[in-house]
Amino acid sequence: MSRTSAKEFVEEMGEELLMDGRERQDFHHDSKNRYRILLELLPPEAKRILDVGAGKGLLTFLLREWTGGEVQALDLYPCRREWRRGEWVEVRKCNVEEDEFPFPEESFDCVVCSEVLEHLLYSPFHMLKEIHRVLREEGTLILTTPNAVKLVTRLRIFLGRELSHYRGFYASGPTDRHNKEYTLSEVRELLVEQGFKVEKLFCRNVSSLTGPAVKDRYPSPSLRLKRMVVLSLGSLWPSFREIIFARARKTKD
Repeated sequence: MSRTSAKEFVEEMGEELLMDGRERQDFHHDSKNRYRILLELLPPEAKRILDVGAGKGLLTFLLREWTGGEVQALDLYPCRREWRRGEWVEVRKCNVEEDEFPFPEESFDCVVCSEVLEHLLYSPFHMLKEIHRVLREEGTLILTTPNAVKLVTRLRIFLGRELSHYRGFYASGPTDRHNKEYTLSEVRELLVEQGFKVEKLFCRNVSSLTGPAVKDRYPSPSLRLKRMVVLSLGSLWPSFREIIFARARKTKD
């Protein structure tokens, strides 16, 4: 599907996708901005893509529509979801921490692993080894994960506040919460250790500053103002920003 820009494409898809109220709020609050940056990182030659930790397959659907290629999806919880009228995504069951991915070696031009690393229970090593295995030589991995030292985290520590309140932490299932967040240097070290050459590594803010989704999530004007100040200050220094983005190439064993 041809579009002037990834931003235009994602905005258009936001109007067409079959989403419930919470999914639509999440999409317009921050997900659409993460998806835009991720699509901009995709190599233009990528036509066979694997989405690891695909959830309900929203990103899988966007990848398929944007590239016009073949996109496979894996997740701990399999599903079949209609994202546009008559257009479905199938997500296959796979525990990416333990299972061998159900594909032969060098099956894909690109693997996308977005907001998965922080949810792993034990170790990212097996998942990254499997990603390396199913990528073709010189294939691309695109990975995103929250920045462990973003500005809001530093401020909470400075003010003596908890990073994650125990009620919220334990209210989520083990694979739904953030079990381990990473810094830029950790992500680089992890990828290099697993046989990848890091091409791009940076942090960006993805939360929208204004709009209906922001008002719905933060009804208090004073809270919205505080949030805007923190995000604006965080954008001034790269390591203060919210999300880590990495693009890396598979190197020879």
